[in-house]
Amino acid sequence: MCSNKLDGDGEGPNPSKRKRQRLKEVDLFYENGSSTSRGVSETTSTTAPTYRIGDHRKRKTYNTRQKHRRRVIIAKVKHTIQDKNTEEGPASSTRPTSMRICIILQISVLHNSADQLIRPASRLAQRAPKSFIAYPRSEFDLESGTAIKRTRKPKISPFHPIRMIKSFGNRLHHYLKLHPLKGLFLALSFVFILVIIFSFYGTQYRVQRGYVKAETSSDDFPFSKLQNLVMVAGHSVYTSSSCGKIDKEDSWFLESYQKNPGQASTFVTHILQGIEIAAKDDSALLLFSGGETRREAGPRSEAQSYWAVADSKGWFGKEESVKWRALTEEHARDSFENLLFSVCRFRELTGSYPQNITVVSYDFKEKRFAHLHRSAIGFPESRFFYAGTPATSNSKAAALKGEELVRTQFQKDPYGCRGSLYHKKLKRDPFHRSIPYPNGCPEIEALFKYCGPNPYSDALPWTQ
Repeated sequence: MCSNKLDGDGEGPNPSKRKRQRLKEVDLFYENGSSTSRGVSETTSTTAPTYRIGDHRKRKTYNTRQKHRRRVIIAKVKHTIQDKNTEEGPASSTRPTSMRICIILQISVLHNSADQLIRPASRLAQRAPKSFIAYPRSEFDLESGTAIKRTRKPKISPFHPIRMIKSFGNRLHHYLKLHPLKGLFLALSFVFILVIIFSFYGTQYRVQRGYVKAETSSDDFPFSKLQNLVMVAGHSVYTSSSCGKIDKEDSWFLESYQKNPGQASTFVTHILQGIEIAAKDDSALLLFSGGETRREAGPRSEAQSYWAVADSKGWFGKEESVKWRALTEEHARDSFENLLFSVCRFRELTGSYPQNITVVSYDFKEKRFAHLHRSAIGFPESRFFYAGTPATSNSKAAALKGEELVRTQFQKDPYGCRGSLYHKKLKRDPFHRSIPYPNGCPEIEALFKYCGPNPYSDALPWTQ
């Protein structure tokens, strides 16, 4: 509102009368202006249309229209003031300052009324969400006005093994922190299972690698029809260059306890006994057993010496029936290995294990072979036979005394894998020959590795 106090400039002869006249003109102008402003405000103060969020084009059009309307109102006010000034003529220049102040206030009122028309739209715009989607993300059909729905192909995440391992490791680490006892139990169980698996498959792998012939048929073995074993244990190496003096002691390499008259004849007797037993059994395989046990005798085996002597004598008249099935086992270093290695050699040659075993040696060694060694390999007593020949009369007493000592040692160590028996075997291998067994008999590999004070208790091929 304008104040009623006017700052007149005191022109004219009657200033008070002129002052009152100007006040009336101001009041009249004020009434006309206020009515005009009220009309304008009533016209322009209409409720703004409801703003639709997301309609960008309508919002832009609405703001443009409001700005244009404000410019029209301001132009009308200015035009009205110019018309007033034109009607009054030069007197308008003498219009008091208060009059101009009221006009300025009037224009400001119109400005404020125009601003109020735009504020609701701006407030709505502030309340609207920041993200504005003008067009749908899916494909849009212009003719039908509907969105085209298309199924998206599922994304195939790439395979990252390193990330998977790290993630699994982190989870396992946190789990072990929360449950340490469970983690320890699981770890021990896992290690135990691995040990069992590797021990089982490792044994199978070694058996298959060491002896491929185990999977072959019986027709692939040269002596597959033979079923019984006749084993002659060797005791010395034949060193003579000729075979004319096989019964002379100087033709054989003898230890000090063997240098007795008639000792060489006992070796020939063993050879003859084995040939005669094999000749009586057409299904028997004759094996001479004994390794390269004497350094001074050179790299000659006891088994090869016995075979050479038998061949020099024409197999004592049994050449046609025995020679083709008389072979050697050339790695044994003591009496136990004579028996065990001969069984494995039989499996190499025939593809099966012997049904019956006959051992040829000195008669005073019968208890050692028939009881200690036989029970050590678990062979049935009913299928085991022993053919003993006597020792010389001069060496019999010493032989019995020595046999008692050796038998006591085998009672404590049935497999000769410890103590004095083991060291004696090492001395009887001067040329460090590699022993091929049990490659030829994989079924009894565990028996070759066993070393205990009691007989081997697991199942064996001849006990099934």
